[in-house]
Amino acid sequence: SIAAFRAQGWNAIPAIAPDPRLALPRLTRWYPTEYGLALSAEIVHELAGIPYYRLRGWSK
Repeated sequence: SIAAFRAQGWNAIPAIAPDPRLALPRLTRWYPTEYGLALSAEIVHELAGIPYYRLRGWSK
């Protein structure tokens, strides 16, 4: 989305979200969970959105 903001002339500042896994005990970070599956789906959605935004001309 930062590219879409910049394409519109906005000087947006990207911010990194904290890693939610850091609150978990070290061993359980690697266990498959429903939350992990949902997080993976969000990542795939974002990765698919990058070329979509470029094709639509919403980002450079």
